[in-house]
Amino acid sequence: MTGGRQVRQGFSLLELLIVIAIIGLLALLTASAVPLAKERARRTYCLSQLRQLHLAASLYAADYRDFLPGAGESNALGSGRNIYLPLVSTNVRNALLQSLPNQRSLDCPNLHALLSRSNDWRQPLSTRSVQLGYLYLGGRPETPWSNSIAPVTGNWVSPQRLTDAPADVLFADHAYVAACTSRIVLAHARTGPWAKHAPEHFQQAREIQAAAQALRRVAGVNLVRVDGAAQWRARPDLRWHRAARENPGSDNATCMALW
Repeated sequence: MTGGRQVRQGFSLLELLIVIAIIGLLALLTASAVPLAKERARRTYCLSQLRQLHLAASLYAADYRDFLPGAGESNALGSGRNIYLPLVSTNVRNALLQSLPNQRSLDCPNLHALLSRSNDWRQPLSTRSVQLGYLYLGGRPETPWSNSIAPVTGNWVSPQRLTDAPADVLFADHAYVAACTSRIVLAHARTGPWAKHAPEHFQQAREIQAAAQALRRVAGVNLVRVDGAAQWRARPDLRWHRAARENPGSDNATCMALW
């Protein structure tokens, strides 16, 4: 018979299960945090991109008596043509590229792959118009556009010159619902982009339901003002704006954008 206490070797089954549960919980928390951290990094990068775009527009304005690039749906905009905010003429793209390192600088990092996938996304209506990776709100004629359609509550005025109202928004992330192209595009949902070509959302004028779905998913919008101030605007502070001016007598509910 040996004297003294016997030392227990190893762990009990219960202890092992507790350790495994803790490790699993930590792994789950880490896995859910990584996409959020990556998305926050992309939002920060977006703000940097928007400052570059503001600089490019400012350099253009310096050469043209403070006038910003004139935006339209085509290079030769005629009276009565539709104006659709997600698109600009290729002339606007070329004007901005004069002061940017490359075309990728025109895109939100969340949307570059989508817009580069096919010309149906980049140039959905004609070869004379192009969708940048951000909304360009400058140089639009005849604003404010009507805001009579629900859920639009925000009026906006398109800045024409760099000396216009400093707080006017000049560039913003894509966060729009467009019946004319059957698309919902959100550059920044909770963990990344959410873009959908969804004709079913726009049958029988269901734009309001599509807008409600977009508002539930969007996390916020980056924007830069005429005075160069760039900021992240979270979902509670976003408002719907008209993002198309239509020909008289046509359907008004063509496009709505959040900023």
